[in-house]
Amino acid sequence: MQFRDLRGTCYSQQDFQLLHDAGFGIEIQHYMNPNGLDSFDMLREPIQQHIRRFAGQVSMHGICFDMLYSSPDPLIRKVVLKRFMQTLSVAEYHNIDAIVLHSTGARHTVGTDAAAADWINRSVEFWRSFAVNIPDGMTIYLENADDPDPAIFGEMIRAIDLPNVRCCLDIGHANVYSDVSPLNWIRELGDAVEYVHLHDNNGEHDAHLPLGEGDMPMGSIVELLWEQLPQQVPIVLECEKAESILWLKERGFLDPQEG
Repeated sequence: MQFRDLRGTCYSQQDFQLLHDAGFGIEIQHYMNPNGLDSFDMLREPIQQHIRRFAGQVSMHGICFDMLYSSPDPLIRKVVLKRFMQTLSVAEYHNIDAIVLHSTGARHTVGTDAAAADWINRSVEFWRSFAVNIPDGMTIYLENADDPDPAIFGEMIRAIDLPNVRCCLDIGHANVYSDVSPLNWIRELGDAVEYVHLHDNNGEHDAHLPLGEGDMPMGSIVELLWEQLPQQVPIVLECEKAESILWLKERGFLDPQEG
């Protein structure tokens, strides 16, 4: 039982080296905050040098702070549009074809069915309009951030119904921000899931602990991901990599010769 596309998040030269040696792909996370995005001219060449070393897949986490694309305020959406356009340009420079961006479900779906429906409609309107800007061959994966309900999140993803705007399931976020178990998030979203962030926590804070160090049934989670998802779906370790790679090896989810 081994996944074909394992990746890890990168913040430092040490992360690049560890993932290179393990034969993993990488998810660049230098541009997920405003300071990183605005420092593109300084960061781009050092990051590009690391990317050139990798034979595996490379993806990127886009900006994720206060990006309320579903806001009813057109001025807020204008700022979001600008930041997302910057994110596309950064990905093009690095020849990256997969970008993770956060959903905004927690802000607008709590309360009534009408509130959830309104959020879904505004999300669909934004993403169908924005999608014309996404370069050919590039895909945006919308990730559950602090979304509380997998049914509403999944309905939004399916209503967008675009080949270049798809679903990222963040297992750790599901455990912290939702009363629905991570296992039931996987079951509810089903084949909509095309990208996964994997990390552990104790259900109180989004601690991004190594696999096995929180209170999540991580063995059952990984087994269900294996059973339900195509093997080519990227599984990204968004936590301390060395300990998590060892955890995967010891349970047969990773070839002992890798890493």
